[in-house]
Amino acid sequence: GELLSACTPAGNPCRQAYLDYTGAAGKGRYSWDLLTTLVAVRGAEDVGLEVCSNCTGFNWIDPTSGANEWISERARASSSPTSKQAFLVLRDAQKAHNAINSLLCDLPARWRGEPT
Repeated sequence: GELLSACTPAGNPCRQAYLDYTGAAGKGRYSWDLLTTLVAVRGAEDVGLEVCSNCTGFNWIDPTSGANEWISERARASSSPTSKQAFLVLRDAQKAHNAINSLLCDLPARWRGEPT
């Protein structure tokens, strides 16, 4: 998101959201939120990630603190149902960075003067 202030016009709502959140132009935010959304659309390998193999389990979130921890299937009680969750491993940070910034900086057709 650090490129939004340079690659999008001032009226871009994503740009303004990042400025409001970070407090300054040119600052990014480390988060898996954008990456997981991008993986859902393009697949893990296309954005520099890999779905961990042989790592089935689930993400446990502490209801008090919000902290989270990956719990391996092997650590679960055998009577518990099998989870359909997996986790992503970052293999190429630059590829992931470029994929996100390229999408964030891609203006909608109407802003590029193209017919919608």
